[in-house]
Amino acid sequence: MDPTDEFVVDFKGFSGAKLRYYAYEKDTGCYKIHLSGTDSRRIYASVGHASERDVDTLHYRETGKRLCGKWIDVTLTSRDVAWTPKPHEDDGRGI
Repeated sequence: MDPTDEFVVDFKGFSGAKLRYYAYEKDTGCYKIHLSGTDSRRIYASVGHASERDVDTLHYRETGKRLCGKWIDVTLTSRDVAWTPKPHEDDGRGI
């Protein structure tokens, strides 16, 4: 796969959580990741260890970030709706 190819992964079996990859920078190897969670599902991505969440839908349904690293770890999980407040729509980053 060419790293400049943009794509979306739609986890339909996981209540519609999505990951969007785009804006690859050839000179730095960085790219943008946009994550879409739901009220009941959460998605996060990490460069390196999964326990170090670089971008996460914990507090926002929509979030994104510029990441730099050849490999990312993506985790899908259920949102603990009994203990976690309803997420805000968007973090306002515009990514």
